[in-house]
Amino acid sequence: MTWMQRLAERVGLGPRTERHFVVVPKLGLAYGRIPKVANTSIRTLLARHVRRTPEGREMPPNTDAFWQTGTEDAAILSAAELKARHPDVFVFSFVRDPFDRLVSCWCDMIDRPRTVLPALAANGFAAGMDFAAFLRHAATVADRRADLHVRAQAAMLVEGGRVIPDFVGRYERLAEDWDVVVAEAHARSGIRLDPLPQSNIRRRDRSDVPLLFADPALIEIARIRYAEDFQRWYPDRTEPRAGIAPPRPEPKAV
Repeated sequence: MTWMQRLAERVGLGPRTERHFVVVPKLGLAYGRIPKVANTSIRTLLARHVRRTPEGREMPPNTDAFWQTGTEDAAILSAAELKARHPDVFVFSFVRDPFDRLVSCWCDMIDRPRTVLPALAANGFAAGMDFAAFLRHAATVADRRADLHVRAQAAMLVEGGRVIPDFVGRYERLAEDWDVVVAEAHARSGIRLDPLPQSNIRRRDRSDVPLLFADPALIEIARIRYAEDFQRWYPDRTEPRAGIAPPRPEPKAV
């Protein structure tokens, strides 16, 4: 068995059952949260439409803890819990080109900080790892135990071979696809959501993506490690591309 086959077999292990879906009944929406895919912006906006507990007033809404204990009328649920408790909500999420998501994670979580998040440290990542070392190590961490920042997007949005969200937008066309969510929320609740706030956008210029993937071996590692993400949402993305950060959705005339 080659090392590539061993890698594919290792990644094939299923993820743990976890809560990935933020439900806001007032809006008729549930959001499948994916770190490094406008997650902070989306959860910050959704938090404007919930009642906070006293504890929640001091908690940032881009954390799972906020949605577990910081609100009175919203929650973060597993796919099974969501289906059982809120079968009629519109479930949405956003995904990102895996090449770009990997670079974003490395830049923000590994290359720049002096220390890494405890969950990343528990996975064996260390501050200052170069990109190649980061990616090669990410390829050895199975989704069932990987920190959410390096876990495959499909591992959070797919269960039993079925994509849970009704709509999966693309980070690369954020403004256009956010309009779909705005329209659904308005139809279901009468509330028109604001444009997404600009949050945690540190890399306007994405020219670093093809540079960091200059070694073809790294491209192959990424494509195997995140094979389902590519297959489901980016089947034509065979190599890394440069680009710019997507624009914030603009207000629409009423």
